[in-house]
Amino acid sequence: MNFSKTNILALLLTMTLMNTAFGITYTCKKFGKTFTTTLAGYSSGEFDVINSSCSNLINQHWNKFGMEKKYWDDGWGFHNACSTNTPLNRTFRALELLRVSKNSNYDSSIALNYAYGRSKNWIHNLRVRCAKNAKDSAGASHTGGAWEWIGGDNGSGTVYIYQNGFSASIMWLAGTILHEARHKKKGHNGDKGCPRKASCDSSYSYGGSNAYELIYSWWYGVASKKSNIFTRQMGLDQARSLQNRAFKKRPNFNIHTTAR
Repeated sequence: MNFSKTNILALLLTMTLMNTAFGITYTCKKFGKTFTTTLAGYSSGEFDVINSSCSNLINQHWNKFGMEKKYWDDGWGFHNACSTNTPLNRTFRALELLRVSKNSNYDSSIALNYAYGRSKNWIHNLRVRCAKNAKDSAGASHTGGAWEWIGGDNGSGTVYIYQNGFSASIMWLAGTILHEARHKKKGHNGDKGCPRKASCDSSYSYGGSNAYELIYSWWYGVASKKSNIFTRQMGLDQARSLQNRAFKKRPNFNIHTTAR
């Protein structure tokens, strides 16, 4: 395992891992509140199609995404990276899903085939945190870069997955990672003009994070490799949700309703 030997920073939050009748629950204390998130159900026979070895997942993604011990330690999974009940392992699996869902029957211009490479190029540091704010409303975010603060759109390359980002499927998490990676180049510009509010884009043609997430989810639903009907259905469902909720001007796509 090629983990870096960075020093552990003083803890800013308290986390406990509990086994419950409903699954694995993570609890964080921040903003003077306690946030509890139950991780999405895990079933290797249906919803998780990643069969790569744990050592391969670590060696493939840890350094490429600038992951650091001080962010993934203390309950997030650094010392238990092979357990599917840790956020770190599920993040590895989401990254691996982006990588292995490529389809060589199509050229490099389709989302399936560029999703992993662009995510790797645009994300310099992939980190995890407790809730982003007192409402615990975010699943992930891309921190702003210097250019953003003077009127541009470019992010810093540092992406955080928040605690409640693990309450959904690995398929959803993969699309979310691509979404946040795209913020290295473009921010949201929809001015809260759609159901996603602050995460709204003006249109699909703007080519922002929502467009990237939608087209990857759609392509995954119809042409992904190393997938199954359950995960492909998740992709189509997410694509239609983004079509209806993520754009000020709704794109007029005929997205499949049922995976094959």
